[in-house]
Amino acid sequence: MPVIKSSKKRVRQTAKKTASNSRLKRDIRSASQVFEEKLSGGKKTEVANAQTKLNSLLDRASKKNLFHKNKVARRKSRVAKMAKQAAGKKN
Repeated sequence: MPVIKSSKKRVRQTAKKTASNSRLKRDIRSASQVFEEKLSGGKKTEVANAQTKLNSLLDRASKKNLFHKNKVARRKSRVAKMAKQAAGKKN
């Protein structure tokens, strides 16, 4: 354990940020799973809502530097492509 006061504070800050980051990553994983479920059997509006939710979480992760901006852009692009393909198949 640290002895210096500022080191103790850094330990507290790190624990808080780690918890926040892991929560956001978990939310992104679950939103991705929901999106894939909606793709296979959902309606267009459900797919669009799941896509919006996932994009929002990805943007938040990018803003907090949890993921690199190019990784977020790539994932959002793939999600949009899958949604478009799913909409085309149902028509």
